[in-house]
Amino acid sequence: MAKETIDLGNTPVGSELQMLLVGAEKSGKSELAATAPAPILFLDFDMRATALSGRKGVYAFTYRDPANTLAVPEAFTDMLDTLTLLEKSRSLKNLGFTNAADTDMVKTLVFDSCSTIANAARNYVLYNNPKELAHVITGPKFQFRSPRNWHGWTTEMEMVEKAIIRSLGIPGLNTIVNLHETKEEAEDSTEEAPKYTGQITVFPVRYRILLKYFNEVWRLTRPGAGPPIIQCNPDGVFTKASSSLRILTAKEANISKVVEAQRATKA
Repeated sequence: MAKETIDLGNTPVGSELQMLLVGAEKSGKSELAATAPAPILFLDFDMRATALSGRKGVYAFTYRDPANTLAVPEAFTDMLDTLTLLEKSRSLKNLGFTNAADTDMVKTLVFDSCSTIANAARNYVLYNNPKELAHVITGPKFQFRSPRNWHGWTTEMEMVEKAIIRSLGIPGLNTIVNLHETKEEAEDSTEEAPKYTGQITVFPVRYRILLKYFNEVWRLTRPGAGPPIIQCNPDGVFTKASSSLRILTAKEANISKVVEAQRATKA
């Protein structure tokens, strides 16, 4: 579909979330994503879906490339197959979850996480285009590949970007992407003498290209063992935070409750 007509006056607040969750490892991104409107389907590349065990309405596909580096990497294309199924129907049963009811439709899709999805895309690109894009180190029972030039990275980025855009185009589906964070380097920073701006940016840094697609960009920090602290608006440390829901700060680490509260105030 090249053009979509939307009556925004009759569109409920937060009806289709487009959300980036940014934070360091173990900051609670997956935990927070699991509080979005259910049923929730995790596209799990971090192989940590079992950390969400026992949460009602949460489902996952875990994708992993074979440990044998001579074998064809298929994790990324397997995820694309899942997106194709979702574009035809959001039915959990049609996706293969046989215990789901016929009426159970995926409401929220979570890409977990962008950095490992990028790794899977790059594995696929370099395996299938070794002469053009890859440096290949071969041993008796292994091969390791790294990008030969910038085209290896840009091809990977385009694959990930287009996969996420496909999700954003599925009617009635919320899309959440989990991104790691890193210190922002200054323009004159070098590997030998790194310099930093004092700000935080997304990691991998090249995935700043995704920011333009998302209305909600929340940063999570977890200073202790309690629930994460959620930043929804920019400050001097993380200038990329944003919220079209006009949330200054999420007082409770629960996406569904935050959205319902905002709908109530707009009613």
